[in-house]
Amino acid sequence: MNVLKFELKKGVLSKPFIIYCILVVTFAFINCQQILDYPLSSNVYQPKNMITYTDDKHVIMRNAIHQLKEEVHHNNFKTYQLGFLKQKRLNQKQLIQIKCLLLK
Repeated sequence: MNVLKFELKKGVLSKPFIIYCILVVTFAFINCQQILDYPLSSNVYQPKNMITYTDDKHVIMRNAIHQLKEEVHHNNFKTYQLGFLKQKRLNQKQLIQIKCLLLK
């Protein structure tokens, strides 16, 4: 048991562990500041502009079609290749095909 206490004390008081703990606390403090600065009753949180999650297929499809119509109108499509945002523009032939599919 004494060996376990000695090893734990040695690990907890080691320089890398102390630096790690300081970095974690600093990171948490910096990221929580923005939450602490604005309580839920402040004007920063706007319910109509906040993201909500739903399982309703009608809401999801309506919003997806609306977003697709905007992307077709601006010819600016967002794709996430390998997790990174890339904006792609289509040529006229591809754009006409998408418009025909949207009209159905």
